[in-house]
Amino acid sequence: MYPRSPYAYPIGSFQSPVVPPTVPANQEPFLYIPINCAWFPYIAGALQQLLLQTTWDCDAETLVKIQGWVFDLIAKINCGAALTAADICGEIGSSGDDCMGCCLRFQDGKLQQLECGVWVDVAGQDGQPGPGGPGQPGAGSPQPLPGGGTAEYCFSQGKGESLLLPTTVSSGDILQFFKLDGAWNDSAEVIWNCPDGWIYALGSCGQTFPHGSPDLLPTALHMQLIVEINNIFYDALNLDFFGTPQTFVVPAGVSNLNVFIMPNIDDNSRIQGNVTYCVKVTNNQPVTAPWTQVFDFTATNGGFTPVIDPTRTPGGNGVWVTGVGWEATQSYDGATYLDAEIIERSIPATATINTMEMTYNLTKGTVLGGTHDTIKCDLSGTGGTSTSIAADTAPDGTSLTLAITPGTYSVNHFYLDVKDGFYVTGANGTSRITKLVITGTGINPFI
Repeated sequence: MYPRSPYAYPIGSFQSPVVPPTVPANQEPFLYIPINCAWFPYIAGALQQLLLQTTWDCDAETLVKIQGWVFDLIAKINCGAALTAADICGEIGSSGDDCMGCCLRFQDGKLQQLECGVWVDVAGQDGQPGPGGPGQPGAGSPQPLPGGGTAEYCFSQGKGESLLLPTTVSSGDILQFFKLDGAWNDSAEVIWNCPDGWIYALGSCGQTFPHGSPDLLPTALHMQLIVEINNIFYDALNLDFFGTPQTFVVPAGVSNLNVFIMPNIDDNSRIQGNVTYCVKVTNNQPVTAPWTQVFDFTATNGGFTPVIDPTRTPGGNGVWVTGVGWEATQSYDGATYLDAEIIERSIPATATINTMEMTYNLTKGTVLGGTHDTIKCDLSGTGGTSTSIAADTAPDGTSLTLAITPGTYSVNHFYLDVKDGFYVTGANGTSRITKLVITGTGINPFI
């Protein structure tokens, strides 16, 4: 596995101090691993590093306790005192009340575990269905929506199989493996492996090291699940220190490509056994679909508010009336009267707007030309646009419309203005805004 090298030197098993266990090794429940006694002196020697202060991330008091537990553990590595399989389970074929799995073997193409003198097949073999479904997900598989949508797929995988993720991915999308189960074996080896490549024994997964070449991905663990995107292999499990899969971000340069999932082995026809797992895909591509937002002001104020003019009394322009819409209110600045509904709404971030159309009713009163002589539909801000008409010559009527010129505008502010009176002496009219329709692309900022 590791060729002899003149540069080899001893290193610790942990790259940084680890949090110690909370129970001593001699506290039940117990697990048993069959080991030839000739290995006991070497195991006891290897356990000596657990006595080192640099191994543990803990305070001084806990360190003393842990070191005591380690001495007790090393004392158990004793050929004269260790229990044999017969001591634990009884002679093979016998029965007893204390039933537990204590040994592993490979028999007739199956991984088996000795339970109370009887060899039984370990679960997770012979193409058993994975969590949520067997084999390769196919037609009808859900698709994650752009803008952060997710979908989950579950697989069962064995000999000779390279499975296809039933959705394509692009740069920035995220894969997250979870619910890893089962075990498989490279028939050229005795060791069995969990889907993450860790060594499988007695229902548990234990840490190991990469094999290197000729595995498809030499830097990843032998027999772990890897992915292939555009003929490049990736360690998408991205295991943390405790063997838990972390998120994998699809790298740059990938656009709507397939993802193939396979074991990290040069020839998967050698595989025995079966594993199951699930993959969560997050689609982080931008939303480009068109959308339409309709504000029926007879039913809601639409989140709009009157524009405040501090030079006039009262300062607000317009009032929302249920079942009617936004109606004009009168304000005075000491010289002129203004009858108008001037309303606005902002959104937290810019949105891509294509069209904006206001529907209104108008019966003019006295409208002088000048500063306030407009009826306006306005997309405010950098990159915005507006359309306005002269209020003093605007036609009267109901369900009148005013719209901006269609285009592509990145804005975050919306502004509507209808006036039915502006005078020193004269008469006010009536007006109301009843509806607003906005279309855009990408994410609808109003939902």
